[in-house]
Amino acid sequence: MNKAIVIPESWSIPAGFFIARLNKIQPRFFTISIPDAIYLDSEALLYKLYAALDYHAANSALVVLPHSWAQVNKIQDWPPIVCNEKFRPVINSIFFADDWEELKLELMGFLEDKIDITPKTHLTCQYQAPYTTMLKLWADAGAEDYHPGDFYKSEILTAISHMTGNWVYWGHGEANLLRGYGHLKKEELLAHTPDKPLNATLWFTCSTLDHHKDENIALSWYRSGATKCLLASPHKINTVANQLLSSAWLVAAKSQQLTSIAAIVLKLMQEEAKEVTDVLKNYYLLGNPWVLAGFETEK
Repeated sequence: MNKAIVIPESWSIPAGFFIARLNKIQPRFFTISIPDAIYLDSEALLYKLYAALDYHAANSALVVLPHSWAQVNKIQDWPPIVCNEKFRPVINSIFFADDWEELKLELMGFLEDKIDITPKTHLTCQYQAPYTTMLKLWADAGAEDYHPGDFYKSEILTAISHMTGNWVYWGHGEANLLRGYGHLKKEELLAHTPDKPLNATLWFTCSTLDHHKDENIALSWYRSGATKCLLASPHKINTVANQLLSSAWLVAAKSQQLTSIAAIVLKLMQEEAKEVTDVLKNYYLLGNPWVLAGFETEK
């Protein structure tokens, strides 16, 4: 997979030295430089980004945006999760930084962190049949489930604070809460962030990135440092549609052990039916898209 890191042009020199070092550990990284002034114009930025990703034959990209874009009123200007989907799809994730050192600290993980060869996947959901069905499906594949019938709110919040690896949620979502477990409110969740950032948070639900409110739970969760990668949506999504997506996601995650979030999304775009990929395009990715998202072992 060709992995692009899209940065302001003024960061090119220090980034170039670092990427050369990074490629000795994990090959196929490269930088795409965007003129700093273009970040002031979202339409120009997207046009330049799409052209550059196509020219360099990227498969996935970490698109660095300034912190001023980490606002609900800028969500509509963020790069979509996938572009060029009709020809050669490119998976986009967004990282907020105002200087090279912020991005460098994130990328240092590829050089310094020991790779967790068996990342845990933790499953949570609202207590209704469509969601508990998905919980069981993923649990049967080897993930650890926290059935909503077995946990009070205080217990699941404590469990979340001790999670490592990946966290999945199904159920209704709103701008300020996840409805499962008696409503997990934004402030309650932020008071129980894990001791170490999760690899990925996958919320197969609607409206957690709602851009009609001053704040939302998904952007707040990501910005708190609770997770290295987040999949969330600003839109209302039908439950059946989310079931289709999460079922297909599970198949893709199991097909290649130790795969990444970006690789799963790319596989869905390349191989899944239009009904599934249309649901996927309601979502955004935030953070490092190359974190591991595989399962430990089959039960």
